[in-house]
Amino acid sequence: MDILRSLPEGSRLSPTLFGICVAELILELRAKFLLLHFRQITSIDDLNWIGAFFYVDDMVLIARSPAQLQSMIDACQDWAERSRMRINHEKTEVLMFYETPSQRTTRFPYTFHITTRFPLSQPPQTLPLKETLTFKYLGLTLDPYLTMEAATKHICQKINAAHQLVATVAHSLRYDS
Repeated sequence: MDILRSLPEGSRLSPTLFGICVAELILELRAKFLLLHFRQITSIDDLNWIGAFFYVDDMVLIARSPAQLQSMIDACQDWAERSRMRINHEKTEVLMFYETPSQRTTRFPYTFHITTRFPLSQPPQTLPLKETLTFKYLGLTLDPYLTMEAATKHICQKINAAHQLVATVAHSLRYDS
């Protein structure tokens, strides 16, 4: 099959080209959302902006409120459409973090969405984003209260499996010789 645009899945060049491409998005987000800094990080060249993380072709947005997060999603959608890209709303997930469990139950019901104007021949479409209770990022499972229960449970399962393997090998070395 001839590839007329983009790169094949798994190409070594894909992450580099994607990084070059999204550099403009990062600059745009930094300009629009100035207050996403850590005061504890001192920097002479303003490198303490913390509104987005990228890992290969995955992006995590960090906002101080649901309204700010929706504004950041809108800015990403506008950039994607200008760059002739599409955000996959089916794979996009939202995880809200809370200091206390009561914040989750008392928060204003917020529905995150992407409004797409593609194709241009049709009216804009509002597509909902799924809000999740846990999120796996770079192998670490996060939850809304950062209790790390899911991560701790997973680690304990791995330790128990490793312990059983070591015990089995030790037993077989002791009695199977």
